Amino acid sequence: MDEEREKIWLGRLRDADARATRSSVDLAEALAEICKIKGNSKEWTYVADVLPRSDTKVLVVLGSKFITEAYYYQDSLGHHWSSPKRPWEDLYTQYVTHWMPMPDLPKEETK
Repeated sequence: MDEEREKIWLGRLRDADARATRSSVDLAEALAEICKIKGNSKEWTYVADVLPRSDTKVLVVLGSKFITEAYYYQDSLGHHWSSPKRPWEDLYTQYVTHWMPMPDLPKEETK
């Protein structure tokens, strides 16, 4: 039963990712469902409520429209959200509305 649900949600995630507009609602719902099926209770966290630990890669919602990976860090000037590829540039700070821990890597199946 869980395998069927996972296949359905993975299909929806692939479909949502393939669309040029990348509907954040579809992506966020699919990611949350996959985490629940896999036993991870990771949910979106509003940035005004709780911030992640400094020097952490997380998934973020930008402007309530897009989901991407981000690097979060704190320094003497405050807190910052940036692209993991360009952590020195404070690109996302003003746009991040929600964050979620990175999902766990898949476990290798033994046959």
